[in-house]
Amino acid sequence: MKELECLQKEHKMLSSKVDSHLQKFQPMSEKLSGLIRQVAEVERLRAYASWIQKIESVSSQIQQFMENGQTNWAVEQLTVLSELANLLRSSACINLIGFVNKMQLHWQKILLNKLASEFDDVMKALKWPFTSLSTAPPLSTSSDDYSRLENVFILLLKLQALKKTWLEKPEVQREILLPLDWLLKPFRKRFNFHFYGNKQTNNLEKPEWYFTQVLNWIKNHSDFLQHTIQPILQRTDFKSVDAKAEFISGLLKIVEKKLEKSIPLVLDDDNLFSHLIDELLLFNKELHLNHHYNSIEHNCLHILTTDACLQRWVELERNTALSNMESVLSSSSAWLPKYKDVASTDDTRIPECAERFMTLLSVITDRYVNLPDICHQEQFLEVQLSLLESFITKLTLEAEENSFASAGLHYCSVLNAANYIEIILQEWSEQVLFLQLYQYRSSSMISSKSMHSSNSKCAAEDGDQEEREELMTAAGSVFHVVLQSLKDLKEHMLYVIKGQIVQGFCKLSGPYKREKWHTSPPPKDVLLLSLSSSACEMLLFVKGRLQILQEQLADRIFNSLWKVISQTLNMFIFEEIILQCHFNEGGAAQLQFDLTRNLFTIFLEYTQKPEIFFKE
Repeated sequence: MKELECLQKEHKMLSSKVDSHLQKFQPMSEKLSGLIRQVAEVERLRAYASWIQKIESVSSQIQQFMENGQTNWAVEQLTVLSELANLLRSSACINLIGFVNKMQLHWQKILLNKLASEFDDVMKALKWPFTSLSTAPPLSTSSDDYSRLENVFILLLKLQALKKTWLEKPEVQREILLPLDWLLKPFRKRFNFHFYGNKQTNNLEKPEWYFTQVLNWIKNHSDFLQHTIQPILQRTDFKSVDAKAEFISGLLKIVEKKLEKSIPLVLDDDNLFSHLIDELLLFNKELHLNHHYNSIEHNCLHILTTDACLQRWVELERNTALSNMESVLSSSSAWLPKYKDVASTDDTRIPECAERFMTLLSVITDRYVNLPDICHQEQFLEVQLSLLESFITKLTLEAEENSFASAGLHYCSVLNAANYIEIILQEWSEQVLFLQLYQYRSSSMISSKSMHSSNSKCAAEDGDQEEREELMTAAGSVFHVVLQSLKDLKEHMLYVIKGQIVQGFCKLSGPYKREKWHTSPPPKDVLLLSLSSSACEMLLFVKGRLQILQEQLADRIFNSLWKVISQTLNMFIFEEIILQCHFNEGGAAQLQFDLTRNLFTIFLEYTQKPEIFFKE
């Protein structure tokens, strides 16, 4: 206990001495801390002043180069200024950052004004822009004009590259290269002069006027862009940029602004709106085919995909297509073979209405295939599927109304139409566009089913639709439901044709069935077998019907039809004649002769071995 008390006393004494020592040196510590803060502040001010000095030094050099006409070196010094700005970007010195940024913008504006003057002088010397009567001058790389153009062009590209480093906000849409954008200035001015305001050329009924003008500008300047401007780009960091495509993109921006103003004015007028769409699609097609322009970033078609415009377009497309379809079906030659003059080489026997209808669908595809978003393309696909369903309904009604004469031209034409549409849709199903649409719809269906699974009532209401979607998904084609309908229609029509032929054969076979086969003379007593007279009419009936059907049906359909007919006749002969009648040796020989030498001969036109289909 005594030792513990001693230790406690020593602890108190030491604590007292420490406190006394700290109090003694506290003023000195505070004084030293203040001096350290002052030194740090001086160092910060020195660094701040050093940065200002660097910035002002670079600025002075830029000014000196500008005064001496050394624009190239001035741009190089602006690059140095940009590097200083990048170093300060993460600094907390807001005022210093603002100072260097203002300095950059100041010199950029001065340099741009200087280069703009030089650029205008060069382009005037080249007589830019060109007309259809004046071609681009053949510039030699050693000529003074070419050197001036190249120098200004490259300096403008450098300024644009510097500008991108100053901007912190990401660009929604890539800017057109600055020198190429300047090449477009006179075109903007001319376009605005002719196609805005009270000018006669500013006519809502004639959008083709400004589309044609833009195409002419592209045509007149393509050589210069490809053979003069493109080589300059190849010697810069922008070698991947296509000068002509960039030029076209700039012109399309001008067209886009015009369309944005024009479309609301024609949206409620079917004729004007339809004409504008037609001309825009034709314009877009010209860009693709004649100028190989495939940019999605700068494309006028997206103007048509705004909600109000797209719905109006889809509605117009549907109404126009329905009207055209009715016109096709009501034509006096609707069910006549389209290529009747070359029937010997036409193995599909396409009726005119089917050929024109599929052309109508193909035209719709051509109109929406280049739309930038697949969800917009799908809306037009729905129009096509709806038209197909309507057309198949028409085919079904025509088939029912003419089923009494299944071997007639009208009935056969309906069957040929179904066959032709089926072939075309099978081909379309393998095209990239419709494969992409199938994939998109399949993905949408999966998402939709996931949402519906939580609502049994909604799922029950949509049962029929989901069944159709499952059929489509299983087949891997957007046309599967339609193809299945066509297949069902074809099978039913073939069944009707086969049924009427077999029924006619059965009626005419009565006398043949009543032959006294068991009393026929033996083969050795018959010098030469001949066709039974009672078989003539029924065989002529089959032969005549097959000939008519061969002339009127597509080869693909007829080739499957005669096989089904032969197999059905085979079963009828076996069950109704062979099994029901009694034969002696002579009767059996006569039956064999009637079949092998006469019935089989009818089918020899379609196969080298008809006996294969009469195995019973």
